[in-house]
Amino acid sequence: MALGAAGVQLANADTGAETKAVDVVTVDGQQFDVSPCADVQINAGAVVCDGEELAPVEEQPPGEAAVDAAAALEAACDAFAADAAAAEGGEDAGAEEAAPGSAAAKAENKAAAKKWAKALKAAAAKKAAAEKGAAEKGAAGNGAAEQGAAGEEGAAGEEGAAGQEGAAGEEGAAGEEGAAGEEGAAGDAGAAAAAAVASAQQSLLQACLALADAKAVAAGAGAGDDAGAGEDAGAGEEAGAGEEAGAGEEAGAGEEAGAGEEAGTGAEETAAPAAKK
Repeated sequence: MALGAAGVQLANADTGAETKAVDVVTVDGQQFDVSPCADVQINAGAVVCDGEELAPVEEQPPGEAAVDAAAALEAACDAFAADAAAAEGGEDAGAEEAAPGSAAAKAENKAAAKKWAKALKAAAAKKAAAEKGAAEKGAAGNGAAEQGAAGEEGAAGEEGAAGQEGAAGEEGAAGEEGAAGEEGAAGDAGAAAAAAVASAQQSLLQACLALADAKAVAAGAGAGDDAGAGEDAGAGEEAGAGEEAGAGEEAGAGEEAGAGEEAGTGAEETAAPAAKK
């Protein structure tokens, strides 16, 4: 079976192949990346890309996937911390910034996390309300279409309902009490679950801000270590220069002393013959 271009849906069930994504084809349970292919052919379970057989894509081990997800989460935390800091900086332009890792910084992180958790909850509620409104509009349209048929059946339905109202009234009271109790329990459980989610969101955002502070402290410590190493190196060079200078002075003094001794010896040798005469 030939495909004119990469990403074309496979419709022939006899090949045992189906597309999982635009550029990935699954054949006999194995995935093949056909994104760079101009022409794709599938023959007896083999996927041929531009005349060459493709090897299946290896699935990522769960451990590596978890590491990648953790890295992505950390990157998202960094982005959130930077955006939150920019927003807080614009609102509190005149306030002094607390030192990273200090008690004041932790208090600010907690307050900021609470603020953004509320904003996140409000955004989720707004989205849910919009989806509910769209669903209600759709239901209202369907209801209007059904009202015509309901109007014709209404007269016959009212006659039958009149005879059943007595028994239905007694059963309805008992049913309402039971439903009210169930709704109350469900409401309490739902409120507790929502509170737990909000608390977890706040803790996550606070952890993101704390991570950003810890990275700032580590970066500052690393810069201090580099500066200290530079100062130590400079001190070592100065000490070496001092030792070399001292050695040079000692060498010069030794040479001068040797010259003086040689001069004195020469004078003594000259004086000795003169005395003999």
